[in-house]
Amino acid sequence: MLVLLLGPIALRDARGAAVQIGGPKRRAVLAALALEINQPLSVDRLLDLVWDGEPPAQAKAALHGHVAALRKVLPQELCLQTLPSGYRLTGDPSLVDSEVFADLWRRARATEDQDERSELLQQALGLWRGSTMADLPPSAFQREVAVRLYDVRLTVLTAWADCELRRGRIGRVIPVLEVAVLAEGLREDLVAALMRCLSHAGRQAEALEAYRRAATLLRTELGVHPGPELREALSRVLAGEPAAEPDRAAVPAAVAPPADPAGPTVGDAGPERLPRVDRLIGRACDSQWLDQALQPRPGEVPLAVVVGPAGVGKTSLAVDWAHRAAGRYPDGRLFADLRGFDEQDPKDPQDVLSGFLLALGVEPEQIPAGEQALAELFERLTRDRRLLLVLDNVRSAEDVRALLPAGEGCAVVVTSRIALLDLVAQDAAAWHLLQPLPVEEAVALLTATVGEARVAADPAAARRLAGLCDRLPLALRICASRLAVRPGWTVAQLVAEIEDEQTGLAGLDTFGGIGIRATLALTYRQLPPVSARLLALLGLCSGGRINPGVAATLLGCDLTLARFALGILAAYHLISEERPGRYTRSSLIRRYSTHLLAETVPTEERDEAFERLLDFGLAVSAAAAEPFAVFWWSVERPAGPQPPGLPSWETGVEEQEWYGEHEPELRFLIQEAARLGRAGHAWRLVENLSTLYWRSDPARHWLTTATIGLRAAEATGSPTAVGRLTGQLGLALTRAGRPEEGLPHLERAVATAMAAGDLRNLCAGQIRLAICGEALGRPPMACLAVWEAAVGCAQALDEPRVLAAVLRRCSRLARSCGDPESALRYVERALALGEVCTEEEHRWLVLERALVLELLGRPGEALELARGVLEPVLAMAQEAFPQRDQFVAEGGELVARLNHGPNRG
Repeated sequence: MLVLLLGPIALRDARGAAVQIGGPKRRAVLAALALEINQPLSVDRLLDLVWDGEPPAQAKAALHGHVAALRKVLPQELCLQTLPSGYRLTGDPSLVDSEVFADLWRRARATEDQDERSELLQQALGLWRGSTMADLPPSAFQREVAVRLYDVRLTVLTAWADCELRRGRIGRVIPVLEVAVLAEGLREDLVAALMRCLSHAGRQAEALEAYRRAATLLRTELGVHPGPELREALSRVLAGEPAAEPDRAAVPAAVAPPADPAGPTVGDAGPERLPRVDRLIGRACDSQWLDQALQPRPGEVPLAVVVGPAGVGKTSLAVDWAHRAAGRYPDGRLFADLRGFDEQDPKDPQDVLSGFLLALGVEPEQIPAGEQALAELFERLTRDRRLLLVLDNVRSAEDVRALLPAGEGCAVVVTSRIALLDLVAQDAAAWHLLQPLPVEEAVALLTATVGEARVAADPAAARRLAGLCDRLPLALRICASRLAVRPGWTVAQLVAEIEDEQTGLAGLDTFGGIGIRATLALTYRQLPPVSARLLALLGLCSGGRINPGVAATLLGCDLTLARFALGILAAYHLISEERPGRYTRSSLIRRYSTHLLAETVPTEERDEAFERLLDFGLAVSAAAAEPFAVFWWSVERPAGPQPPGLPSWETGVEEQEWYGEHEPELRFLIQEAARLGRAGHAWRLVENLSTLYWRSDPARHWLTTATIGLRAAEATGSPTAVGRLTGQLGLALTRAGRPEEGLPHLERAVATAMAAGDLRNLCAGQIRLAICGEALGRPPMACLAVWEAAVGCAQALDEPRVLAAVLRRCSRLARSCGDPESALRYVERALALGEVCTEEEHRWLVLERALVLELLGRPGEALELARGVLEPVLAMAQEAFPQRDQFVAEGGELVARLNHGPNRG
């Protein structure tokens, strides 16, 4: 082979001697032609590839010069032809290593002989000398080719591992796969191959650990579960695990009707006062709960309380169950709407009792006056009867107690939007929170009204509509009725209307005044003023999570009052407490809050609350970022006192989890702050989030927020702010895989800091510039020079923790330069700083020293250090050391090398 692309680009003559090619552009021309050997490449295509889509005015002349220079050095086996529209490199494809690699892979797939296949695959893998065209500057051309060939390389590696497994030769396969999995933990085929080999070697525990790490990585990085190949590998490791039981349900649970709890009807001599309800869809489990809760018990009147948010279907469930259970209660089924959440005044329990007595046959003139006399007569009449009472829309426990029958053959079902926990504590009531419908049942409800054909035409839109309705039966029935009377509409068209943030909530209203807004308004009217105000001010928040700190910030009050306001909202099921001190709200409630904010909160009060919310965002993002702000420590806090209710975390993992949950809300605050002219808050929030973005998900949202932050900084006119955010944007571009775009921003940030004499920002800028240089593939010596400049700044600033971190990077680069003596000076200088480093940072420094000692030919000392620092980490949980896996991988590799060296032991 004469042209080598599977690593740094190289050219050899027929004897194998290296041939000098020239600079990066000339090597790129050779690579582009060699990748398409014997195929023409137009001049325009070459210009686009070599100059990354932006050829300068003189590019065509430069290309001609590179072609002429290549002709002078190409071996005679290769010919560079000039064509009317471009150029072509001709010769035997076997002269290019990427072509040989592809041919070996084709031949390996074609053969059935395992020995031959293994040999071919090994030859293919042996061609690789590093990353494809590793010495070219980053560009779309280099990235596309490198990714494509690297992906095939990993596929070949997996195939070789499986081939060796079949041949029973896995001794050398496992270490190779372990290294590959460390680099590519999201490649499920690689992990599966490693698991199969480990299991075959009798290392089942390690195979299971490989699966666990991969599953965790897939969940945290991609938000997905392991795929079929990885699950199959797990099944093989867990040989003997019983198979899952088959699904015996003939009808999906979502639409199967609940069993009739009544049994045979025994006659209906008593009064029937139950209202009619539409056919109940689903709710089988909830109906079964009522069956159990209302079983007769000696000496007791069974009392079941069904609570839940407005529109969730409490009345429908209770009345449907009561109709089907009628046979249990032959002496009558009575119903009363107590109007606890109604525009009218609530019903007086005395009036309800009078109605019950009339239904039971008492003549109007015989109904006594006064609450006590009514209760005594009702007790006498119900003592020996079997009655069912459904008390709907109850607002207080006292209203229920006045209406309880006396006979143990009776039963009472209560529905309410409020928790009514007094009935549980004092009256032994069974309590049930009615949840929104499961998605399948929600779609079934839509189907029952609009027809199966329209739902089946776009099932994804039907599920989306169910989500927009919070899977509440009331909202779903409103949507279904709108579709039913508009046969020309599709489900997707209604979804588009409901999705509109400005007008979508109105789409869930009806002309009769029983829509979602009207129903929620009835609950809103019952709230204490502080809770009503909080519900409206929550319209300033974008997310679904709420905590006492946010509530106190919005209200401008202390935590005690904020907790009270939240507790009331939770009691009325406008929010849910998923764990102590942490609440969530549905999308409909969020939109209703936005509606209330516009309708009920004066502009001045709204602006003041938003200002407090921005300060809270600054404070909480600063608290989350500070432990990680080693390289860029400009953590921004609000000017005033710390707001109440800031979260606290015991580990860095908890902080990262908090950030993962709340990043969308903080990003929304940044966007709103910029939109509303709060530029100072906007850029400071971006500054805080940058440290968290660096550790988690830089590509998705960092670029967006950094761009907003830079515009906000420019709006303030502050050179310091502009310098910081220019650096943030450059770093975001670098982390997004676009360092060539980030470089000008980083250079500008450093120049700005130097001009202003801002040593702190200069140090941060130099660190970022060094990181960018490494991403650009610059020589280690050049990168080391930039890190050394940062060392000087950190020392002048008297920032020992930053200095230690920078010195460790210098040591690593000095090792790469083949200068272990300098590396040792760097790392020992960092270690001498002592207690300024965290335990995690100190462990990394000790491991770095061990790596340096290995290069200096002191394996005994290196092994002792590595073992000493690795053993306690192996016993730690991931939560105690977030970078545990990486540390164990690097430390374990070092120990393995040293154990197999001349000083083994």
